[in-house]
Amino acid sequence: MIVLFGGQKGGTGKSTLVMNLAIERARDGRDVLVVDTDKQATASKFAAVRTAREVAPHIPCVQIFGKDLWKELQHHAERYDDLIVDTRGTDGVELRSAMVVADMFVSPVQPAQADLDTLERVQSIVNEVAAVNPELDSRIVFTRVPTNWVSTDFQDAKAFCADYSEFHICATGIRERVAFKRTHTYGTSVTEAETRDV
Repeated sequence: MIVLFGGQKGGTGKSTLVMNLAIERARDGRDVLVVDTDKQATASKFAAVRTAREVAPHIPCVQIFGKDLWKELQHHAERYDDLIVDTRGTDGVELRSAMVVADMFVSPVQPAQADLDTLERVQSIVNEVAAVNPELDSRIVFTRVPTNWVSTDFQDAKAFCADYSEFHICATGIRERVAFKRTHTYGTSVTEAETRDV
């Protein structure tokens, strides 16, 4: 399975989700490869820390750039059970190339108007790609959701997305937790965190 993370805004937690998902899939016995297409290389650095600290399971990570990314993904998909692809927060050639062959496209979005305003553009890209990949499963997952249970930001954001029929809106949001920042330092997922990191 090729799972692609992308969107039109940085700082939404794409790389963090990529690495946490890759680790969980590997812990479930899947053979996983992370493909980092963002020159900021956040996922690559995370994987390098994990490798240097010899944390198991090992999560291999490669960097691939350019319009022929889709060919590389097809090649790696023959070897691995899952490819988890990280892209930069913009409409770039890597995002579009990967969407051609991806099974699932996940767009992390914060429940804030600046993020919600990007969805129209993301929707347009999904519609364009549907001509060559009509089976692409497109999803929105809300990240950095406030932990204050009085806040209605999450519910309001989900309601805002009701008109975006191209997307499946994930029912569960990813809460803003310090554990995501702390575990990054050690190259571990939040489920691998020690008590002091949570």
